[in-house]
Amino acid sequence: MITMQCILRDTFYLYPKAKDEYEVSLYDKCLVYEPCDHSRARNRTEVRLDDVIGCHVMKVAEHVTSLKSTSSFFCVYAYHLTEKRKGTSQFREKKTYVFEVDKEGTYEDNLVISRKWQSALLWLLRGFRLQKTPDCPIVIPKELPAQRHYLVIVNPKSGPGKSLEIFLNRVRPILAEADISHLLLVTERQNHARDFIRHLNLTQWSGVLVISGDGLLFEVYNGLMERPDWKQAVKIPIGIIPGGSGNGLARSISHACGEPYVADPILASTLGIVKGRVAPLDLMKIETPKHGPLYSFLTVGWGLMSDIDIESERLRAIGEIRFTLWAFWRVFSLRIYNGRISYLPVTQRKAASTPQRLTLTRSYTAAKDCLTNGGMETNGKRRKSASSPEPTSLSSTSEFDEATAIDLEVVTDNHVGRAAKEPALPEVPDSADSFPALTDPVPSDWTVEEGKFVMIYSSLQSHLGTHLFFAPEARPDDGILWLLIIDANVTRFQLLNYFKQQEDGNHLSLPYVRMVPVRAFRLESYTDCFMTVDGELVRTPVLQARVLSALGRVLTF
Repeated sequence: MITMQCILRDTFYLYPKAKDEYEVSLYDKCLVYEPCDHSRARNRTEVRLDDVIGCHVMKVAEHVTSLKSTSSFFCVYAYHLTEKRKGTSQFREKKTYVFEVDKEGTYEDNLVISRKWQSALLWLLRGFRLQKTPDCPIVIPKELPAQRHYLVIVNPKSGPGKSLEIFLNRVRPILAEADISHLLLVTERQNHARDFIRHLNLTQWSGVLVISGDGLLFEVYNGLMERPDWKQAVKIPIGIIPGGSGNGLARSISHACGEPYVADPILASTLGIVKGRVAPLDLMKIETPKHGPLYSFLTVGWGLMSDIDIESERLRAIGEIRFTLWAFWRVFSLRIYNGRISYLPVTQRKAASTPQRLTLTRSYTAAKDCLTNGGMETNGKRRKSASSPEPTSLSSTSEFDEATAIDLEVVTDNHVGRAAKEPALPEVPDSADSFPALTDPVPSDWTVEEGKFVMIYSSLQSHLGTHLFFAPEARPDDGILWLLIIDANVTRFQLLNYFKQQEDGNHLSLPYVRMVPVRAFRLESYTDCFMTVDGELVRTPVLQARVLSALGRVLTF
């Protein structure tokens, strides 16, 4: 049994239950509180730090006379896994815990105590271990961790056209709870994000947050790879929040983490982003005869599914259901495609990786060196910007109602020291594999199939959408392209069954469906038809794709 280490312990009032005093203990994995009155039932509440996203210090609002003005408060934001009934699917539910600090005679002295608890909580959330040393007890840094700054890119016309509304009403409040500042870019044209990212100074950003469908993320990754410093640029952590018709990567990230997604995709994706862990992501390099290389994070397709991708664009206003509706139409108006597929099969799979935090797990003795050597921002004070989280009143939770929530306001951190910028994750060495040029014959260890097909489709990720479980064995960084092949001798009824079975990942048991794990492939079309990359139309009769293992970075739980 692993013994938890107690970091801090004290007694506070639980707001708004001002008459009841609670013993509050902060451990390295959880926050625990229970009533001090032993005559009462010992209702012990444990808050897992894995569910916590942030902590704010608060004070009594100026217009409030019912609370002591000398009290300080610290507020903990958590999103707990729960279920409506036993055995039903889980979802995340917000709960806010507010503790009143009334230990000293002045507000300033109580504020010092609140800041100490805030600092300890935030350092633990960033992955630091606050440990005792032989010479002294646990040291709680006076400085708060470096504030994260995200560039947020929104396509207001993506899918149903609600991406900007999603950001303003759903995402921005959670960023504020997690103490994340941001700059918002609303795209105005095709390739706006691609051009912006290509010339952006990335050193000032902790990550890039994309709120759209898969098309905008395609622009971002291609903009990063077109930079002169692409080897460093592509390592910037990317967060994706579903706002379009196709949301394959967002769904795949949640699936890989075991996070509930379907109940609330926006919340699931946003919480993964604010937790700040970083995981490697495979990308795909696509070569064509007439154009420069393209870079994909999701799919390359030809045949039936590519036709559905492109032709259903006229229905994009209705969201993801457009793919289902157009699939029915295209199956009953079935086309056959002539071509050749050549591929390099996978012979050995690599072990799964574990998502890491932006900061490396280490003791505060190492962190203190970083603070001393790296200095603090703007003469020890955090710079204020228009995008920094503004003071807000608390939202309603089961711990307090709306009437009492307006009694408190957030105390800004402008005069609190901040640690130096967090270190990046270690580099992943480039693959030493060699691949043929597009104009060269494929090597002898490649498999070649030529004939008539209904579709050939490849994906780096497990899901193509919320209910499209394309490659059940796929992981975001497994180094594999999952190549699905359906020959032309399939019936319409079998295709309808394929789409039905794909919702739960059962399509691979169908005898007319083949899924081949490959490192690279070359696709040659003898038919005038669509080819797609991440759902975007590519006009070419031939392309070659290969996996770039663990080249990118994504934010995840």
